[in-house]
Amino acid sequence: MEYRHGGDIYGADEIWLDFSVNTNPFGMPERIRQAVIASSESWERYPDCLCRKLKKGLADYYGAEGGRWEAGDFICGNGASDLFYTMALALRPRRALLAAPSFGEYERALRLSGCGIEWYALNEAQGFSPEAETDAFFSFVERADGLSLVLLGNPNNPNGLAVSAAWVSRLADVCREKGAVLAVDECFNWFVPERERYSVTALMGREEERFAHVLVFQAFTKIYAMPGLRAGYAVCKDHAVLRKMEESRQPWSLSAPAEAAALAALKEDAYARWTARETASLRKELAAGLSGLGFRVYPSAANYLLFRRRDGTDYAAYLRERGILIRSCANYPGLSEGYYRVSVRKQEENAALLACLKEAAGR
Repeated sequence: MEYRHGGDIYGADEIWLDFSVNTNPFGMPERIRQAVIASSESWERYPDCLCRKLKKGLADYYGAEGGRWEAGDFICGNGASDLFYTMALALRPRRALLAAPSFGEYERALRLSGCGIEWYALNEAQGFSPEAETDAFFSFVERADGLSLVLLGNPNNPNGLAVSAAWVSRLADVCREKGAVLAVDECFNWFVPERERYSVTALMGREEERFAHVLVFQAFTKIYAMPGLRAGYAVCKDHAVLRKMEESRQPWSLSAPAEAAALAALKEDAYARWTARETASLRKELAAGLSGLGFRVYPSAANYLLFRRRDGTDYAAYLRERGILIRSCANYPGLSEGYYRVSVRKQEENAALLACLKEAAGR
């Protein structure tokens, strides 16, 4: 079976730098690590399949920022990807709209449930930003027949651009008029400075009826560098949607150590905001370095960059032979050979990447 994602350090020899996964370059906060270790006393028991402590913790976390929140507004799972599949199985959408390019697991989850896909090709000249082509995007949604779901990454993967909460609000209104669910993947929103400007979640807590048909996915995986633990959640004010998802998912999908890590992560907001500021500065430097080597670099608000160069060189293969992994984006809908994605890492690691790319580009 072909490995479709980044992070395949297990299938390559002597990898010393992994730019193919978009996790926090500064690592897991020590208090999260210690919370996982301390949870070992519970490992001989089944975890709570309803994740009651974590749901309560999430309600308290969002409630501190305003709005009305309760434990029943959340569902937890084995990372956000687990919940994409749960949503598809529970809602059985007939036809969904996806943007191209976007994260491949959206399509795979929906196809498995028998859902038809309506693709909207984002304009490369506009940096693959739907907000930059608002009229065309909304017109496409309004004309699409039989649409029961719109699924959007915000920030989008692989290019990293985010759309404003005001723009998502307008899209939510259009979806409500069509009787469609709006699902928004905000897993990389943590890395965006002033992240509240781009998240629809706070609006859901203040205007429950208007946003009742909106389902937001989140995860602790990326921002707290815990992909091996797998902890994600989804938020929705329509509890009937969440009940269907609870009935459709496997029990115990969140392990005891993962729940302990997630509960500890809810107290690490200052670390997340510090990370967003630091990675924004590092991203700017890395983008300038890539541009200086002759690559076309697309604008991003997240902790990764999409870039392109079509000169016959397989940059992913070249770097892999030298112990560096980057993500080829040739298998993303709407992209092809010559597109690559790299995460933003520490300054010295970014410098090593640029040095190797310079060597490859100058052969």
